[in-house]
Amino acid sequence: MSDAYEAYRAKARSWLESIEADFGREARRGLTEEQDLALGRRYQSAKYAAGFAGINWPVDFGGQGLSHIEKVIFESEEMKFGVPNVYFGISLGMPVPILMRFGADKEFARERVIKALKGEEIWCQLFSEPSGGTDLAGLRLKAEQDGNGWRLNGQKVWTSWAHHSDYGVIVARTDPTVEKHKGLTYYWVDMKAPGVTVRGIKLAGGDSHVNEVFFDNVRVEDNQRMSPVGGGFGVAITTLMIERYIATDSGG
Repeated sequence: MSDAYEAYRAKARSWLESIEADFGREARRGLTEEQDLALGRRYQSAKYAAGFAGINWPVDFGGQGLSHIEKVIFESEEMKFGVPNVYFGISLGMPVPILMRFGADKEFARERVIKALKGEEIWCQLFSEPSGGTDLAGLRLKAEQDGNGWRLNGQKVWTSWAHHSDYGVIVARTDPTVEKHKGLTYYWVDMKAPGVTVRGIKLAGGDSHVNEVFFDNVRVEDNQRMSPVGGGFGVAITTLMIERYIATDSGG
């Protein structure tokens, strides 16, 4: 480690020590999920204000413009303090970086990204389906054209934190007549839109952070489309390769 990286580690550790009493492991003890999430939002806001959110994301999107190394350094220190950041891991790890890269409306994307970095909004990833197993190309949830937009109908499952999410990224089948890899399209969706129903799944260990999500004639506009029509599989694979993308492409 260079002197600059060690100095960054010391800076990160000093800040984390300064907020431990408010946001650390002991501060969380005995909280309900709702209380812990509220604490997590405050922590994420403080983290953003201190310059430790979006460490290797572009400055234009509210990030710090640093490297992946600084990100790893901060996270290796952060994990020691037991802070309430679990609610934002998927949101900031995959959907939000994909929005930065593929969102059609860049000003909308920038606003969403900054709100996500501050913990004000949460995104989920809507890929898995009951009959899909691990076959991403075998998805059945339909997106059918409706004027200048689309209608979503179907079900997703095992969606982490969907019950707390404001938005999500979703892959839908737009053409059932072609090879399955070629008939998918990628969108973002408002999780509060009419027709979206989220139902929690109680796991054997008592945890309930995963959900079923049902889409009943849910309207999405065409500017919510994040891939060419029929080109969603490629964006989905990019989402699943996000760590490589973060480190080498966008800096997200």
